[in-house]
Amino acid sequence: MSSAPKTKREQNLEGEIDRESDPAKKRELKEELDDLRSEREREDARNQAAVAEAGEHRSQNIRQRRLEGGSRFNVRYRERLPDTALTPGGLKSALAEYVVFDSPNPRSGLAAGPAAGPLAPASMPATAGGLPRKGMLIREADVLLGAPKNIEERPEGRLKVVTRTYATKEGQIIAEFVEGVLFRYSAISN
Repeated sequence: MSSAPKTKREQNLEGEIDRESDPAKKRELKEELDDLRSEREREDARNQAAVAEAGEHRSQNIRQRRLEGGSRFNVRYRERLPDTALTPGGLKSALAEYVVFDSPNPRSGLAAGPAAGPLAPASMPATAGGLPRKGMLIREADVLLGAPKNIEERPEGRLKVVTRTYATKEGQIIAEFVEGVLFRYSAISN
């Protein structure tokens, strides 16, 4: 930031000092000129401090937004989106080439590290009577829990909610799917 230019009064005083021959009057004019310069320099210092503070505040805002922003991956597929891509395991599989996952995911049954390709239903837990997990697809729940004994559909706004009731050895599981993805379930024991 550049300094403020001399005021018109400062310029006039400089001219008067050059023309003045009386030493006492010349000294008065110089004192007034010095006061005006000092005031201009103080104003410059205040302006520079305000600019520096605004710059620091802007930098702090940028740092904070970066911290809050997190990371984002855009995962693109050549063909259509595979059904397994909407599961945590499918996303891990797609990102395995670029991200190291430290621990195995006990919910998906996957170990850390790169995977050969999209998850097949065989890589999901296949034990009958196991519990479903949020985010699984209807067909995955059917593989895990067997064929449902009851299916009901209802609209929720513009979404379609499907409630499927599964009979297991331990009791029954009532699972709710929105657009084919499990979002809530409850288990009732025998």
